[in-house]
Amino acid sequence: MLISGPILCFECETVTASYWCAKCEKNFCSKCNETLHTSRTGRTHQRVPIADKPSEVALCGLHPDEKLKYWCETCETVICNDCQKFMHITHTVSLTNDTTAKLQEKIESSLQIHESFLNDQLNQANKLKIDIERVSQLHKLKIIETMAALREIIEQHEKSMLEHILAVEVSQTKEVEDYSTRLQEEVENLKKEIAKFTLIIKTKNQTKLFQSKQDFDEYTKLILLRRKELKSPTGALHHIEGLEQLQTLIEKILTTVRYVEIPKSKKSQLEQRIANTRASSLNLCHFRITDQDMQIVARALQNSNARTQLWLQENKIGDEGMQHLATALQNNTTLRVLNLRQNRISEKGAQHLADAVRTNKTLTNLYLHQNKICAEAAKHLANALQNNTTLTKLYLHDNYICDQGAQYLAETIQSNTTLTKIWLQGNEITDVGTQYLADALQKNTTLTCLGLQRNEISNKGAEHLANALRNNTTLKQLYLRGNQIGDIGTQHLANALQNSSALICLGIQENQISSTGAQHLGNVLRNNKILTGLGLEENQIGDKGVQYLSNALRNNTAIHRLLFERNIYVSHMI
Repeated sequence: MLISGPILCFECETVTASYWCAKCEKNFCSKCNETLHTSRTGRTHQRVPIADKPSEVALCGLHPDEKLKYWCETCETVICNDCQKFMHITHTVSLTNDTTAKLQEKIESSLQIHESFLNDQLNQANKLKIDIERVSQLHKLKIIETMAALREIIEQHEKSMLEHILAVEVSQTKEVEDYSTRLQEEVENLKKEIAKFTLIIKTKNQTKLFQSKQDFDEYTKLILLRRKELKSPTGALHHIEGLEQLQTLIEKILTTVRYVEIPKSKKSQLEQRIANTRASSLNLCHFRITDQDMQIVARALQNSNARTQLWLQENKIGDEGMQHLATALQNNTTLRVLNLRQNRISEKGAQHLADAVRTNKTLTNLYLHQNKICAEAAKHLANALQNNTTLTKLYLHDNYICDQGAQYLAETIQSNTTLTKIWLQGNEITDVGTQYLADALQKNTTLTCLGLQRNEISNKGAEHLANALRNNTTLKQLYLRGNQIGDIGTQHLANALQNSSALICLGIQENQISSTGAQHLGNVLRNNKILTGLGLEENQIGDKGVQYLSNALRNNTAIHRLLFERNIYVSHMI
């Protein structure tokens, strides 16, 4: 915001001026205005409030009888009527009254841009300082907690480590403070330019405004040059090496546990990859990213307003790395897709992530499959989803969620109004967990896809799901491949299809279904007009089962995808 200063009284030079006397051509405060205009002559002077003071008009230096009232855009100078007719006749000119506002707006905008840049840089410097302190404190805490049990033999080493950390912190903090000092100097210089500009505007001296343009242009060039020279400190990244080995390697503690900077080669490769990726999608999969590397990734995410997709699958990210990422996510306002498939995330890491998801307003797709997500980890995520209003797709398959975790997620699904797809296959969920999820479907009004493949669901679990399908009006896709629902479970689902008004795709491959189960399905398919896709691969329906389905399809006009691999392919019977 531009800084404005008061116009002082010409007479007393201490009080802000309130009036302008056209005769005296001076600014006066209220008191001096009355004192100096008490005579008969003085009372005839035309005085107006300072806000109504007319713009000052100067005379031309080449034509003293002519007022300067034109701005030559070609020469960038103020000219009079005679100058325009004889010396600038082919140039582009405009009335100063028409150009003043544009020029004022241009200079003000330029100054505001510089001010905004400096403020942003100061904010970034402050954030970096806080981040350095946070990381330093985290490392200190780890050292102190780990060394407590071994205090007698590692006291001296602990002292050395803490001094090292403190030295790094002091060094990095000083670097940031020096940078902040330079920025503050630029802020002061900017304030001076703003004050000069404001004074010109306040005095309404158009001539000075145009005459000062060159000075402001030179300042703009200077500040742009200085901005290029200003390099924000990044702070060297460090991590504590070998803590996990202390229990078995106490005798090597002095050489094992060190406070070291991340190798520059690895650091530079990762930073270069991030810097070279200009697109909104940042792909870092298969990059062997560790918890320590996640400091770099988190910082990049925190400083970017363009990333909408972040792919981190198949790395070595654990719980500590998730803490760095979660901190960045809490301040990020652009990321929509986050893929963390096949890492080393367990309960603690899931808790960090849940803290971020709870307040994040942009993330829509979250991939967490093939990690170490247990029931308690699922609980953290479920609790976060009770407050989250943006996440629509959650991938949790091939973890260790089990029935307890399914219960936590089911409790959230009952009330969540944004989640549309959730994948839970390969999580050792039995009929008990299936019942929790089925009960949630009775109340949920937004979920359209549920994946429960490769679990431990029998005909009883299928019955729970069938009961839910009778009342649910939104679930469109249900996948149960690789369970043990059998013919009885198939019958439950077939009966539910008679009343279901939403389900369009049902996958029951590899479920020990015989011709009896196929008969139940055939009876329903004769009249069902909703279901369009049915997966029956790798069952045992046999020729008799095929005949049941073939007869049903003669009357069915809705089914357009019926899969029979390792049974009989659909084209052979239609």
